[in-house]
Amino acid sequence: MDSGSAATIFTPLPELVMKNSGDTLQDKNRLAIEACKLIAMVKLRDRMARFLPGCRFLKPTLMDGKAVVGLRAGPLTRLGEGEDFLAAYYELHQQDFGLRGD
Repeated sequence: MDSGSAATIFTPLPELVMKNSGDTLQDKNRLAIEACKLIAMVKLRDRMARFLPGCRFLKPTLMDGKAVVGLRAGPLTRLGEGEDFLAAYYELHQQDFGLRGD
């Protein structure tokens, strides 16, 4: 992977925020699930960046209780919206490629 695409892929990801429930096992399980979601987001962004060279990802944000992510490729800006950031990235990926990804 060239340095240009690495910079594109590793623009900000959503913050991982968790509250301590007092149950260590439950907290570790929730942390593992959130880490897996971040890895899936990186893979989706990597796939989109490979097919859209020079694209830039917009900072993920929450708006009106929904997760919103974006991609700028040339003159086009595309947005994906979902119940969480992973769902929003899947929607954005589906717009570009018409499939949900693996």
